[in-house]
Amino acid sequence: MKATELKSKKITLATLKAFIKNSNELFVEEKSNFNGMIDCVESFVNTKMIPVSKEKAIGHDGVWCVGGSRNYFRFEENDNYFGIEVSNCCGHAILWTSKYKKQGCDCNAQLTNNEFLHYQIKTK
Repeated sequence: MKATELKSKKITLATLKAFIKNSNELFVEEKSNFNGMIDCVESFVNTKMIPVSKEKAIGHDGVWCVGGSRNYFRFEENDNYFGIEVSNCCGHAILWTSKYKKQGCDCNAQLTNNEFLHYQIKTK
């Protein structure tokens, strides 16, 4: 699924599942999650993108979906990635994929000293 396709359509749970199925690599950036000790959603200050497998993309590594149409989906895009933002009563996360993977580039992930995930894009 390409960024132009996601921009032009209404994003639903079925769209999110198709996005996961058709993506080569997935990353989760968890912005907030539910904390049972304080009984509310708690935000994170420094977030980073974590690689995730397709099998664990929904319900395991930062992206939780609830039933009854209480999920809010939104298209997100930056210079190197595009994805779907998921917000609900369980938290807030963005599921990202690389823009350049399908265009014949090697994308190598590296964690820098300040704990942010940066990518070096090398064209073939």
